[in-house]
Amino acid sequence: MGLRDTIKVADDSSYEDVEVPEWGVTIRIATPSVEARSALLAAFPEDGVPDFSAITVLVLAATCLDPKTD
Repeated sequence: MGLRDTIKVADDSSYEDVEVPEWGVTIRIATPSVEARSALLAAFPEDGVPDFSAITVLVLAATCLDPKTD
Protein backbone atom coordinates (compact mmCIF):
# COMPACT_ATOMS: atom_id res chain seq x y z
CA MET A 1 0.00 0.00 0.00
CA GLY A 2 1.38 3.41 -0.98
CA LEU A 3 1.60 6.43 1.27
CA ARG A 4 -1.51 8.06 -0.22
CA ASP A 5 -3.60 4.95 0.45
CA THR A 6 -2.17 4.60 3.95
CA ILE A 7 -3.18 8.18 4.75
CA LYS A 8 -6.67 7.71 3.29
CA VAL A 9 -7.44 4.67 5.45
CA ALA A 10 -5.78 5.93 8.64
CA ASP A 11 -8.05 6.60 11.60
CA ASP A 12 -6.52 9.94 12.58
CA SER A 13 -9.57 11.33 14.29
CA SER A 14 -9.48 12.14 17.95
CA TYR A 15 -11.81 13.70 20.47
CA GLU A 16 -12.16 14.75 24.06
CA ASP A 17 -15.36 15.04 26.06
CA VAL A 18 -15.48 18.31 27.97
CA GLU A 19 -17.94 19.17 30.72
CA VAL A 20 -19.40 22.66 30.41
CA PRO A 21 -20.99 23.35 33.80
CA GLU A 22 -22.39 26.71 32.69
CA TRP A 23 -24.49 24.89 30.10
CA GLY A 24 -25.13 21.80 32.19
CA VAL A 25 -23.84 19.55 29.40
CA THR A 26 -20.83 17.62 28.21
CA ILE A 27 -19.70 18.32 24.65
CA ARG A 28 -17.32 16.37 22.48
CA ILE A 29 -14.50 18.36 20.91
CA ALA A 30 -13.37 16.42 17.85
CA THR A 31 -11.07 16.80 14.90
CA PRO A 32 -13.15 17.78 11.88
CA SER A 33 -13.86 15.29 9.13
CA VAL A 34 -12.39 15.71 5.67
CA GLU A 35 -15.77 16.99 4.46
CA ALA A 36 -15.93 19.54 7.27
CA ARG A 37 -12.39 20.73 6.54
CA SER A 38 -13.32 21.14 2.88
CA ALA A 39 -16.34 23.25 3.86
CA LEU A 40 -14.12 25.40 6.05
CA LEU A 41 -11.64 25.97 3.24
CA ALA A 42 -14.46 26.78 0.83
CA ALA A 43 -15.65 29.52 3.20
CA PHE A 44 -12.45 31.46 2.51
CA PRO A 45 -12.88 33.38 -0.74
CA GLU A 46 -9.94 33.44 -3.12
CA ASP A 47 -10.25 37.21 -3.26
CA GLY A 48 -12.01 39.49 -0.85
CA VAL A 49 -12.73 39.38 2.86
CA PRO A 50 -13.81 36.12 4.48
CA ASP A 51 -17.10 36.01 6.37
CA PHE A 52 -15.67 35.22 9.79
CA SER A 53 -19.07 34.81 11.44
CA ALA A 54 -19.92 32.08 8.91
CA ILE A 55 -16.51 30.47 9.38
CA THR A 56 -16.98 30.46 13.16
CA VAL A 57 -20.28 28.62 12.78
CA LEU A 58 -18.63 26.06 10.48
CA VAL A 59 -15.77 25.50 12.94
CA LEU A 60 -18.15 25.00 15.85
CA ALA A 61 -20.43 22.70 13.86
CA ALA A 62 -17.44 20.65 12.70
CA THR A 63 -15.76 20.29 16.08
CA CYS A 64 -18.37 20.54 18.88
CA LEU A 65 -20.47 17.41 18.96
CA ASP A 66 -23.00 15.74 21.24
CA PRO A 67 -21.25 12.71 22.76
CA LYS A 68 -24.63 10.97 23.19
CA THR A 69 -25.39 11.02 19.47
CA ASP A 70 -21.94 11.02 17.88
